[in-house]
Order: sequence, then C-alpha cells, then structure tokens
Amino acid sequence: MKRVNRKYDLEFKNKVISEITKNNYSIMYAAKLFKVNFATINTWLYKNRNPKVSKKSIIEIAPTKKELLVAMRDELNNNSKIKVKDLLIKYNLKKSYWDKYKNIDETYDRDFDIYQRIKKIFDDNLCQFGYRRIRDYYIKEYNTNISTSKVLRIMRKYSIISNFQKRANLVKLINKGRTKSDLTYKDLIRRDYKSVTEPNKVWYTDVTYLVSNNGKLYVSTIIDGSTREVIDYKISNKNNNEFIIKNLKSAINKTKRKGLFKNGMIIHSDKGSSYKTHEYASVVNKHKMIISMGRTGVCYDNIVIESFHSLLKKGTIHNNKLCKKDISIYKKSVIKWYSWYSNYKKQGKYTLFKKL
Repeated sequence: MKRVNRKYDLEFKNKVISEITKNNYSIMYAAKLFKVNFATINTWLYKNRNPKVSKKSIIEIAPTKKELLVAMRDELNNNSKIKVKDLLIKYNLKKSYWDKYKNIDETYDRDFDIYQRIKKIFDDNLCQFGYRRIRDYYIKEYNTNISTSKVLRIMRKYSIISNFQKRANLVKLINKGRTKSDLTYKDLIRRDYKSVTEPNKVWYTDVTYLVSNNGKLYVSTIIDGSTREVIDYKISNKNNNEFIIKNLKSAINKTKRKGLFKNGMIIHSDKGSSYKTHEYASVVNKHKMIISMGRTGVCYDNIVIESFHSLLKKGTIHNNKLCKKDISIYKKSVIKWYSWYSNYKKQGKYTLFKKL
C-alpha cells in the first residue's frame, strides 16, 4: 500500500494553531479533532513559534501539565455535564494523574516541608554548611533518609548558599615546605597528627587576626589534639606576651578544675616571638608541660590549629559581610561561633574537618 502525502493549505494550518492556542487543546486532542497526524501539528506549532525561543525548547504556547490540570478542573466545575473521560482526552492527561492531583491546590509546593527543615539546620549552624553536610545532619536529626541530589536541588531552588571558599587540599599542604632549620625547641609532633589519639596529651595553640574596615583584634586559641575541642580562647586588641600567657593559664586552670590535666602534656605552636619568651617557658615548666614548635615560616607544621582558624574565618567574616565593616560585629560573630562550635562538639556531631 502506497503512502498518501496530504497537503494542507495555509488557512487550515492557521485555523488549527489558533484553535489550540485559544482553547488550550493538547496536540493529541487536536490531532483527533482535525484528523491530522500528531507529528504534523507539532511541526506547524514549531514553525510558528516565537523566533527568539531556542530550538531546544518546546513551543512557548504549549501549556504545562499543571496548567492543563487547572484548566480541566475549572471546566469541569463550570459544566458538570461534561464527562471526565472526554476532558482527559482533550487535555491529554492520564486518569492516574487526575486522581492524584485533582484536589491539590495549584500553589502547593511538595518541597516546602523539607525546605523548612534544611533551612533550620542551615541557620542553626551559622549558615556555613554545604549540601553534603546538611544531608548528613538531616538524616541524624530527623531519622529519615534523603539523597544528596535532593538536598542540593532544594537548596538551589530556595537559594540556600554558604559564602565561604572551597576547602584547601590538606594532604598537599602537609607535604609542602619540608626544609631543615635550627629550632629553639624540637618539633615533637613532626606532622604525625593521627598518632594523637588520647585527649589532653597534645594541645595546639596559635594566634590569628580579626581585621575589618574600622579595626583589628587578635584571637589566641588552644585546642585538643585528639578531640579538636576548644580548651580556651582569648580575644585582645594587643598581640603581646601577656595575652598568650593569659590564654595558656586559663586553659590549664579549666582542665585542672575538671580533673583532666596530665603531666607531660605537649603544647605545640609555631615559632612566634611570644612563644619563645622566658615568661611563657616558665609557665609551661611550672605545670610540667613540654614545649614543641614547628619551623619558622612553615605553617604546615602547625596545620591543625591553622585549619581550625580557617573554619573560624569561614563561619564568620567569609559568611557575614557586616563583619568586614565593623570590628564589634566581627567580635560578636566570633564569640557566637566559638559557642556554636563548643556545643557542636559536646553533642558528638561528626567532625568538621578531616583528621590529619
């Protein structure tokens, strides 16, 4: 049997297109109504599209499935004599789809409940978590499984984004800058960070800067080498010997009050001038601690505390533009972050950064 090629005049084509756009007909319904092949009508619609529309997109005038559902529901409400079966053919909808969504409000958003949970996790953790960490937190907090792709999709949909930069490759940093030099004190850690498994056996300490447009402050922190918990921190407008010793004494007193202090504990730092003074050494020796220092200008020898301060910056100034404008706001943000971090560690949450 030979194939019959039918030719349609321009007037008929325009009539079909106008009826589809005017009455929101589906292409399938129009094909049955005008007895024209489905692909032929689709080609007519494509050729009569808006020229600015990309070729990859479907015709602008073609309504979405949700819009067809609403139109069908409105037509059924206005005329009760029409059969649902006929409307399903007209709007090219499946009966299962109609039965599932016929009573749902068109403004309903099925992602909204999950979004509220994700937003709460994001806000409670100072807007610094990405989708992977939020997904882990979500599963533990709500005891419900959810995929990372779904969390990412919802976060993109509602514009939930943390502002800080991508984490550095710590493995490369550890192996960088290995040079020989004479030390005032020996490096007892020697970048073997994973061997520290017992709490209050090794402490790491360092000073970092808080810089904004109208001022500058200093933060001295001491953290545990095993648990990464903050033993003590101090904020000052001067980076001097008194500031460092005050932080150290406070950490020692807090640990002794809890009955957790151990003789022979190592306090590891860089070769900053304040850590090489006689006053600092006398406090350390008085409490039977041991000084350990990395090399001059090699921050990778003290990467544990450096990484911690990097997290501090990411959670404060890199995640809050107001910190750059006002030093008092920056200081409040830092205090809030330390409080959040301590609470986070007490709850036994998963680690914030990889063990080195």
